[in-house]
Amino acid sequence: MSPGQNIVIIAPLAPYRGGIARHSQAMAKALAQRCEGRVSGVSFSRLYPRLLYPGASDRDPDLSATRVLDVDYSIDSINPLSWRKVAKKLIRDRPTLVVIPAWTFFVAPALGFIARKLRKAGIRVVMIVHNAADHDANAWKARLLHWQIAATDAILTHGNELAAQLRAKSHLQPIAICQHPAYSDYPAARDVLPRECAL
Repeated sequence: MSPGQNIVIIAPLAPYRGGIARHSQAMAKALAQRCEGRVSGVSFSRLYPRLLYPGASDRDPDLSATRVLDVDYSIDSINPLSWRKVAKKLIRDRPTLVVIPAWTFFVAPALGFIARKLRKAGIRVVMIVHNAADHDANAWKARLLHWQIAATDAILTHGNELAAQLRAKSHLQPIAICQHPAYSDYPAARDVLPRECAL
């Protein structure tokens, strides 16, 4: 990355819990260490309505200390006025690159809307596609997710199979494949468990 770059990651970030937040946080940390410019984040003020989140909370207070960059928590997943406000602010700030994950239909309207506004303003958008469809996907959910994915200049996936699924859905943007890295922040193993044999 060249000096003076301004990279923005739009994603769930700490203290949000979950795999996408964890991946986005690790990516933010890696970019901040390698980029000579600025790396910042835009995350959610509300990711899931309480009714849709099965656990006690979608945030982990212990993760607050893992923040590695400036984050603006201003996207409300169910309030389109917040999507417009975020897009306008980013267009004003003119980042060099915006990176957005794609993983579920639920936030696809918000993230797809923002991505379209940024690209229309000439800001480059790259999406990291974790899923080509939700795990319990039906047709309308898949269409929403693919609507988000269509609003990008380039795609990054973690495997050949997912890249093939995206091409089969007529996503013609350049697709790069980068294997999912192993997380390095787990504690060291304290013991070795015996191997289980299937009978």
